[in-house]
Amino acid sequence: MKIDWKIFKSPMIKFGISLMKDINNYGYQSYIVGGAVRDIVMGDLDIHDIDIATNMPIDQIKKHFKTYDMGGEKHGTCIVHYNNFDYELTQFRTESTYSDNRHPDEVKYVNSFEEDTKRRDFTINSMGIDAEGNVIDYHKGIDDIKNKKLKAVGDPYERFGEDSLRIIRALRFASRFGLDIDENTFNAIVKMKKSLSNLAIERIIAELRKTAEYGATKFVKLCEILDVTGIGDEILHFNIDWKNVINSLK
Repeated sequence: MKIDWKIFKSPMIKFGISLMKDINNYGYQSYIVGGAVRDIVMGDLDIHDIDIATNMPIDQIKKHFKTYDMGGEKHGTCIVHYNNFDYELTQFRTESTYSDNRHPDEVKYVNSFEEDTKRRDFTINSMGIDAEGNVIDYHKGIDDIKNKKLKAVGDPYERFGEDSLRIIRALRFASRFGLDIDENTFNAIVKMKKSLSNLAIERIIAELRKTAEYGATKFVKLCEILDVTGIGDEILHFNIDWKNVINSLK
């Protein structure tokens, strides 16, 4: 699959592609990654934010571009200010062991974008697009979008063990995009739902609020999934002021 960048009117996209070409000209790889790629593949032309993954080391990024550290440099992430736009650049990396079910205990930088994609949550979020518009898809995210499937990258038990919030994110993505949750991913969600108790309540509420912002129909869909997975019963036992939460979602 190839994207025609000319159909995008946003200067942020235009300069983002220019930034990637500059990185490539310095001898490194670069790809737009994350939700922007998913949305572009789904046909959304109204993209407001893009993140870039690269094998360009932080010291080289800082040498060639104007950068800001937002606290992520220790994990290979910095902000590049380029033509009046800010772009988040992150080095290709792998992650290992998540003792707090959220943050990796160790980050290792790699030179392979394919290796980098293995740490991402769902196949629909694991794709990249290069400066020429080529979609790089190691985990069949395009097929899953076409088949309206939500599937974890690799072993879903590992992905949810790395960050329990991915369980709630799975429900949010399924509701937002009308996706059926893959059987293995669904089974892992059900079996690992008790790990949600490790999360800060605010993180769960934030995901619920995001889903509510998509509209009543999609929020109802979320409630249905909460019910069928048993997660609704699970989080009802948390110390949450549900009246306040409901009012905040209106």
